[in-house]
Amino acid sequence: MFFSSAQVRNRKRLLTSRLRLEAFEDRTTPSTVAGGVFLDANSDGIRQSTEFGMGGVRVYLDANANGVFDAPTATSPGDPSAITSPDGKYIIQTPLTGSVVVAQVVPAGFVQTAGPSGPVTLSPAGAVTSVPLFGNGPVTPPPPPPAPTGGVIRGSVFVDGNGDGTRQSTEVGQGGVLVFIDANGDGKFNAPTSTGPGEISTISKQDGSYEFKLGKDGTYSVLEVAPTGWVVTTGTPAAVSVAGGQVANGPVFGNQPPPPPPPTGGLIRGSVFVDANGDGVRQSTEVGQGGVLVFIDANGDGKFNAPTAGTVGEPATQTKADGTYEFKLGKDGTYSVLEVAPTSWTITTGTPAAVTVAGGATADGPVFGNQPPLPPPPPPAPTGGVIRGSVFVDINGDGIRQSNEPGMGGVLVFIDSNADGKFTPGTATTAGEKFVISGPTGNYELKVAADGAYSVLEVVPQGWTATTGTPGSVTVAGGAVANGPIFGNQPPVFVMPGLVEGRVFYDKNSNGKLDTGEPGIPGIRIYSDLNGNGALDNGEPRTLSNWAGQYRLLLAPGTHTLREIVPAGATETVAPGTVTVVGGQVVHDALFGLNFAAPFAGKASTNNLTVGQDVQTTTPKTEVVLHGVEVL
Repeated sequence: MFFSSAQVRNRKRLLTSRLRLEAFEDRTTPSTVAGGVFLDANSDGIRQSTEFGMGGVRVYLDANANGVFDAPTATSPGDPSAITSPDGKYIIQTPLTGSVVVAQVVPAGFVQTAGPSGPVTLSPAGAVTSVPLFGNGPVTPPPPPPAPTGGVIRGSVFVDGNGDGTRQSTEVGQGGVLVFIDANGDGKFNAPTSTGPGEISTISKQDGSYEFKLGKDGTYSVLEVAPTGWVVTTGTPAAVSVAGGQVANGPVFGNQPPPPPPPTGGLIRGSVFVDANGDGVRQSTEVGQGGVLVFIDANGDGKFNAPTAGTVGEPATQTKADGTYEFKLGKDGTYSVLEVAPTSWTITTGTPAAVTVAGGATADGPVFGNQPPLPPPPPPAPTGGVIRGSVFVDINGDGIRQSNEPGMGGVLVFIDSNADGKFTPGTATTAGEKFVISGPTGNYELKVAADGAYSVLEVVPQGWTATTGTPGSVTVAGGAVANGPIFGNQPPVFVMPGLVEGRVFYDKNSNGKLDTGEPGIPGIRIYSDLNGNGALDNGEPRTLSNWAGQYRLLLAPGTHTLREIVPAGATETVAPGTVTVVGGQVVHDALFGLNFAAPFAGKASTNNLTVGQDVQTTTPKTEVVLHGVEVL
């Protein structure tokens, strides 16, 4: 690339101005110059699609405009440059600005045919300046390529199912067949050895096609090596000529598969049925029996030999739901077919004869009949039964339960086994007399295992009076339910207890008040601290909060300090403290509040019952206090 003297002077001035900025180069972002070099094969200065990039060429920025590449020295950084990559591309980063000459070191044996026609103005720092491609043409153009010789032979191999030598549309290609060039004309394939490369060969593809690429014009004999047992149906093919790099049609080889071997073995089919009457003959009403093991008795021992770690065992199968079975045998022979009758069933059809199979045919196997076991004896008739009765508060003491007299829970009802009229509890060595505690509604239930007449009594609570007399015995038999005695007890005349009722609730906001949405907490123990020691002692009245958090506690008239047993992790936010109990009256709304350090994980009732509301289905019209009742 040549420039006038005026252009050279302008470049020198630009260089001088750029050198003044060298002190600031380390504080500026470099500019990027990018482009490429290509091999201009026809030296026309234009890159054709067949002309490729030229690697290893140095491209540089002629900073001093002297027309040559100045390499870096100990005192000078030289011209910024880059070597083109194998595809002919280069990238140069430079602190230079303004206009600069982009040049290349033309490789030996080449002349520059294309490139920038003048200086290039660099883009702003950080941007990329694209430079026109440099083209280099050879000084002496290469000789033209030699004319092509040889060529390609293409053909196919197919499965000639009918053996007629002609490929029908239904006959598929045959892959994996060796096709070769019979170079020595001996009609056999000569494989490579340690002393020679052997004859050229290939393997047909899955679709049966094959191809040979030959570098020399000539006439070639193409043959195949038919698979073992297959018959070539298309004869010996003619030789194939190739020349000028053209594609020639090679032989189409047809191979007929070997005939299948004659069948051996066969099928044994039979059935198993439920021989209900045990006569050994299947009636139309007798059904097939599924799930029965049938086996080939290979060793003739009459028993089934299952597979083990060292043996395969005897062939076996299970009958289908309709009782049929089938064996597929690959070898002609005579086979003994037996069954393993289900446990407790009886084979009624005797030992069957052996079955012969041959030629792949189906043979009739044995029909096995099995009689089911006798039905088990009926279960023994039930004995004993259930005694159900109730206990009630006989307010007026007349021995008859009126509609306003409630059930009485917590009363011990027992079977007086020794007829002494007293309850005998169990000891370390004796079981004691059978007993039960009446429920909240006063009902009780005693379960006895043996038929007989039983004397059922109660233990009358202290201070109460039994009003219904001594009941007679109750007879139970056959597992039936018998009506037990109804016990009436009149409360003490002179000391009538009072009732305290309230609720234990989850005090979410710890304000000591029962707010809307704060649920009840079940299973909290409430008691009267009679001795004021802050602990629940024996003999102190107690109860548990029910599923809604509600509780009721019967107390003797007087002043009582009510307490609760606070669960672990909870804090009491409110308690009733001291309450005054009047005989026969009810103290309402005695509230306990609890809050928890961690989120409450227990079971809480979110019902909307009013505090103190009775949780039974019906509420007696007259409020009556009961001794020892826990509302659960």
